[in-house]
Amino acid sequence: KMISQLTTLEDYEGFIASTTAKTGFVKFGAEWCGPCKRLKPLYHRLADAHKDKLLFADLDVDVNSDAADKADVSALPTIKAYFNGVVVGEEVGASEAEVTAFIEKFLTK
Repeated sequence: KMISQLTTLEDYEGFIASTTAKTGFVKFGAEWCGPCKRLKPLYHRLADAHKDKLLFADLDVDVNSDAADKADVSALPTIKAYFNGVVVGEEVGASEAEVTAFIEKFLTK
């Protein structure tokens, strides 16, 4: 599956722990968040294009508030990049150009 659904704190911790060889992205969003919905098709396209080199996950902050709290997410949508289990980057907002550039800069790592 291209995009992992992180519905529990254990899912989230397992996903970030798996980022040893590849950078992993977690998109934090919510059903009621309009910008999150607008970002979804782009995030899916990027995940499809880069699935061999990068890891992708989705997290609904209402379903998985424990992980959202642990990740210290205050604005939606937020995409955090993880490598070796630690945050190595963060992009807040739904600008397609900015999100694309944020994700693609990790292709060279």
